[in-house]
Parts: sequence; C-alpha cells; structure tokens
Amino acid sequence: LGHTQNGNNNTYCQDDDLTWLDWDLDERRRKFLDFVRWCTGIFREQPVLQRRKFFNGRAIRGANIKDITFFDNFGNEMSDEAWNTGWVRCLGVRLAGDLINEQDERGEPIRGDTLLLMMNAHWEQLPFVLPKTRTEHVWEMLVDTAERPDIPLVWKGGQEYPLYGRSLAVLRTNVPEQAGTRLSPSQVDTLRRKARRPNLPAPGDGQRGGGGV
Repeated sequence: LGHTQNGNNNTYCQDDDLTWLDWDLDERRRKFLDFVRWCTGIFREQPVLQRRKFFNGRAIRGANIKDITFFDNFGNEMSDEAWNTGWVRCLGVRLAGDLINEQDERGEPIRGDTLLLMMNAHWEQLPFVLPKTRTEHVWEMLVDTAERPDIPLVWKGGQEYPLYGRSLAVLRTNVPEQAGTRLSPSQVDTLRRKARRPNLPAPGDGQRGGGGV
C-alpha cells in the first residue's frame, strides 16, 4: 500500500514507523487497493496469463496468428531493425487466447481471451495502432494506468489508441454486445464446461475485487 522504508533495506531491528504498517487507508490507498484487486482478478481469470509452456512465437496448426506477437506503435510486427533501434520506447504484446496449445485435466483444450498489452516508456503520449481482430470481435479496454475516465471502452482493430506517457494498457478481445460485462463468451464457455464437473473448481471462483469494467 505504498509503504516506504526511505531507502533503508535493513530494518529488521527498527520498531518504529519505518517498519510499522499503516492500515488506516485513505482515499488514495483504497483506490490503489481496488486497482490491485482488479489486476489480480484479470490474472486469475485469463488462461493466457497462466501458461505452463513456453510460447512458440509462430503460427500454430496453420493459424494465421501466432501465440505471441510483438508490435510497434504503428501496428506493425516488430522487425529485427526495430528491436535494435535505440529510440523505440513503445511496445505492444498480443497473447493469443485461442492458441494456448494446452489441455486441462480432462484433456480438453484450454482457451481464453486474446490480450493486448501496450507499454509506453516515453514521457509523451503516443498513438498506438491496434492490431486487427476477428470480424466478430472488438478490443475491450481492461486496464489503463493513466486512469482517464473519458477514454472509450471499445475499440476496433486499426484504430489509434492514445497511449499516455509512461503508462500501460491491457485490452482483450470480446464481442461488442458483451463489452463491459465481467465475463467474455470464452470465459462463459469455460465456466459452463467446468460446471459439468462438480468435483473440479471453476476458474475465477470468488468475488472479483475492484471497480472498472
């Protein structure tokens, strides 16, 4: 909750406010706690963030999309030249949720939402051209550390996302009519399959903390 030891990395013998934890949360700390709850909820509910195998970095089973793809802010896949360019400060990573290439304990394929992580280390805002999605999908904003309440929730592939300076944004694929709901169709499908197995826990059990989408 933002506690600091003021640079002291050896405080085991300090019995004062240098090591005491203040549990009296003000508005800023409660807001931060809600944000952490929201992020841990995303990690818990998105299978693509819990892979047990390394990424292949190539198309799988004839698919046109790789299981992991890196983009520059112009929407182009990162080239060798781009990786070695010193002034590049913006990067996007697409994790394909339908190309996880793993099975659950019953031998069924694990699928989830496709996520896009966009990171801007530059101090100024940069436009990030969003990768194309499937025809039936849009990009839905899950996290934007710039905390801009006026930013749209839904985006189409090819649109320019205004990525604020020194910020990170996370988007997922979803169908337009489900944008803004807690669970996407792929998550609902997973929960339905899990519900038919009463002896197995469903992913995302428990209350999802925080506000947001």
